[in-house]
Amino acid sequence: MIAKSCPKCELQVAVASKSCKCGHTFFAARRGADCLPAVEDIRRRTGRVRRSQPQFYDAQHYQKQIKRRLAPAVVAPSVVPNDPRPAITTAKGLETPHRN
Repeated sequence: MIAKSCPKCELQVAVASKSCKCGHTFFAARRGADCLPAVEDIRRRTGRVRRSQPQFYDAQHYQKQIKRRLAPAVVAPSVVPNDPRPAITTAKGLETPHRN
């Protein structure tokens, strides 16, 4: 067993014990030191400075905007029944009726 000696009665007491049989408390001296100093002596931490996040260039977003501008507007084809003209197939594989 690991022991410590009581300063009052010199009795060997287990290290984990908080008080001796004679009534001495081992942590009383330490409790006085744990008191906070006067308010004037305390230096408080200032608030954490938050930096704004940089606005990075998003190439994908920019490319999507360009594609939207360059792409022709998709117009719903007006389907005329029994139209003798053949339908036009676009690069994307969509069939549209013949345009005048």
